[in-house]
Formats: sequence, structure tokens, C-alpha cells
Amino acid sequence: MLGFLDSVRSRSNRILTLVAAIGLAACTTVEREPASQAMVRALSAAGGDRCLDTAASVLQGLGVEPGNIDRVETDRRSNTSGDDEQLQGYTIWTSLKGRQGYVVTFVRPDCDFASVYDRGEIEIENGKVVN
Repeated sequence: MLGFLDSVRSRSNRILTLVAAIGLAACTTVEREPASQAMVRALSAAGGDRCLDTAASVLQGLGVEPGNIDRVETDRRSNTSGDDEQLQGYTIWTSLKGRQGYVVTFVRPDCDFASVYDRGEIEIENGKVVN
């Protein structure tokens, strides 16, 4: 029985390692720029309500123009254990005009940048949105 449990643990560890590697490969490094007020206003007007300076900085670093912002949705990420809820951060979903998909930005609870990746038809290559 002990050998079986070791086998299950070993497989579980390999799966978790693979999932983590895939997740890291999907994330993009971006050179952030100071957030412009035009980008912050565009994000706010499109529905953004949290961590707008960070999102603006990331989008500008990716080469997105304020006029290309279509819609912004922010999800709260938290971990709940019993009655305790611990805020993990926010996921900011930004859609661009004329495109199906999102630029997805993860930020920490203090709005510090964590990572960014693409979804759908939007592609990020070499730190820039390319299509």
C-alpha cells in the first residue's frame, strides 16, 4: 500500500510541476511604462474599477493605445477557508476594439503587477500586442 501512495504522490507532483510550467510559459514579460492619464481614463470609461494605474502601465508597455480599449472587467481572486477569506489579488480582463479576446493582467492585492497573458484572437509576442 505504501508503494501505491508514493506512486500517486509522485504522479501528483509531476502533474503540478507540468501545470506550473505551462502557466509560466503562457505569461509574458512586459516593459511597463508610467501610466498616462489618457490610458487610465480610457480604462475607467470602459468599466475598470481596480488597479487602473497598473493596468494602464502594462497595456502601454504592450503598445496598446487608449483609443483601442473596448471593455474592462475586474475579477476579485480570493482564497476562502471556513469563514476566512484571503484576497489573492485581481484579474483585469481588457478587450480591444475590433478583436475577439483579452489582454489578461494579474495584480496582487496591493495592485502590484504579477503577470499578463493573452486570450482569444489577441496575441502578445516579444512583449507587444501584435494583432
